[in-house]
Amino acid sequence: MVQWSPFVMSFKKKYPWIQLAGHAGNFKAGANGRILKKHCECEQQCLDRLMRDVLKPYVPAYHGDVEKDGERYNQMEDLLADFDLPCVMDCKMGVRTYLEEELTKARKKPSLRADMYQKMIEVDPDAPTAQEHEQKAVTKPRYMQWRETISSTATLGFRIEGIKKEDGTVNRDFKKTKTREQVTDAFQDFVKGNTNILHSYLNRLKEIRDILEISPFFKTHEVIGSSLLFVHDKREQAKVWMIDFGKTTPLPEGQELSHRATWVEGNREDGYLYGLDHLIDIISNMLTPKPPLDQVPLMQYLTGSSRSWAENLHVINPWISQPRGGRLKAPIRVGRTAQEKDLTSLQDIHPIVALHDHQEPPASEVLPAVEEQLEQDVLQHQDVQTPVSLTEEDKVDELDEDQTSLLQNVEIPDLGEALVSEVLPAPEEQLEQDVLQPKDVYNPVNSNEDKEVAEPDNIVYLLICHIFWRYEFGQKLGQGGYGCVHAGTRCMDGLKVAVKIVDKTPDRPYIIVPGHPKRLPIEIGLTLMANVGSSIPQIIKLLEWQDDPYHYIMVLERPMPSMSMFNFMKLRRRLDEKMARHVMSQVIHAGTEMFCPPEFSVDSRYHAKPATVWSLGILLFVMVCGYYPEDEDLNRIKNNDWSIPELSQGEIFCKEQRWTI
Repeated sequence: MVQWSPFVMSFKKKYPWIQLAGHAGNFKAGANGRILKKHCECEQQCLDRLMRDVLKPYVPAYHGDVEKDGERYNQMEDLLADFDLPCVMDCKMGVRTYLEEELTKARKKPSLRADMYQKMIEVDPDAPTAQEHEQKAVTKPRYMQWRETISSTATLGFRIEGIKKEDGTVNRDFKKTKTREQVTDAFQDFVKGNTNILHSYLNRLKEIRDILEISPFFKTHEVIGSSLLFVHDKREQAKVWMIDFGKTTPLPEGQELSHRATWVEGNREDGYLYGLDHLIDIISNMLTPKPPLDQVPLMQYLTGSSRSWAENLHVINPWISQPRGGRLKAPIRVGRTAQEKDLTSLQDIHPIVALHDHQEPPASEVLPAVEEQLEQDVLQHQDVQTPVSLTEEDKVDELDEDQTSLLQNVEIPDLGEALVSEVLPAPEEQLEQDVLQPKDVYNPVNSNEDKEVAEPDNIVYLLICHIFWRYEFGQKLGQGGYGCVHAGTRCMDGLKVAVKIVDKTPDRPYIIVPGHPKRLPIEIGLTLMANVGSSIPQIIKLLEWQDDPYHYIMVLERPMPSMSMFNFMKLRRRLDEKMARHVMSQVIHAGTEMFCPPEFSVDSRYHAKPATVWSLGILLFVMVCGYYPEDEDLNRIKNNDWSIPELSQGEIFCKEQRWTI
């Protein structure tokens, strides 16, 4: 498998070929902003299929094969053509970089290899055994398996192959880069601390993960030796692509991979998504520093975690799936089975945030106090369809003395009388107050009333006033660049909803909305404004929301039955004109990168109305053609020289009329 990245500016400048990894001499410069890669039948078949898969926007465009200088080459898009003095990183994905067949074949003929022994001692002189030192050679299976253990491949599911910086310097010395801290340092050096670039990389990686999880190609292929290519420049353009498919092989008919399961010889699992999850987690922590997944203390469980806890809501679902309301006069214990205790570790527990910034309701709404609302939920099952927000009237501050203990039980303390309503300070100020005013902290260690219950190091207290107590969570419906959406059911009346949890970033904009004393996240604010006035069926209703320190939560109506447009297109491939017309009549706008107008990519600015027309045009093209338009399609459309036979019933009708006339 060739694993490398050439650096060629296609138009005016050409930079020397710089290879980060793999075998030399496999590339040539092509014409029209393309590169030529020495032909590989396996890679050609993969690229052919990828051009018809949902992953198409995230891999180099493939333009067939070509003969040059007596050699056959695969002709591909030059991914660096639009960058000015690009910085490039090659990350090889997966928990192994060799095929199972390679390992089996090498075992059948375990010849000694002096060249592999030399590579081994260059990295670690103590790695060979005494016998291998004496022979000055190692077998290929021994070298192949050793190579994966010295880097982050086995531990994190990816490894850095090489980095090229803006000044042209190249660093390939990452063979022993193994820990999260070392990988983080390498990324920091790569982007020079530029958070805008990190945000772009993070969003792109989340998009790729989202698409991979629904890609027919990805589910049915063992992806070995493939890389993620990171590219950015001084203009803060930043992109990530999947490259190198020379070892990617199709699975037997009917077999699929999870790409996260542990590799056991014979199951063909490659760990691609396992590595991608860690990459996303590491970059997320660079933007919002928190403890890594395997080092989250119990107190961190109450205030935030190193990745979105909503990604594994099923872990805490046994504790919050039952409706809870009214004023609790005594602690309620929710136990866990012995099997759950064995399966669930602290690193799998994601937080319900304890310090959240509640918003006041709109002036037109009259809401009861939280405890009254909770009583109504239980006693009257009142259906609340208007957007509501929470006030800080039932607040429980928790502190667990043993912050590393495994969560065994969930206990709710007696909340007592309701607190007087107040405007909460910012989360940072609230944290300061919690430290400076320990009298306000409910401390189970010092509480006499808890002497008869279980040991305090096995107890955690959850806020009954948190929005999640009122919903039972189901499967994940989707995940985007900033968060995820789960199916939900409102406990008091069984209403089917969608719960959207969005990660907050330092640059996320806030807006002022009439009737709200505090600024709101722009998505919440605009949705509230869109819901004002007469009901529009095509706009999803916001039923409830909450703003927490690390996330904001939106509870939205969920029409039944329903599915995302993406999954609908996946099932139908192409829509006839009648169906496409029906969809287009309901679409307001599509906001993903693939639908953005060119000026957004170039200037990061756009005019709303023309951009909406562009987005709708791209959507219509995808619906009726079944693929995203390429530059060639757009140029032919511009020149009025584009058509697909029998695409349009109107076109067929016109041709028939001309023929009869």
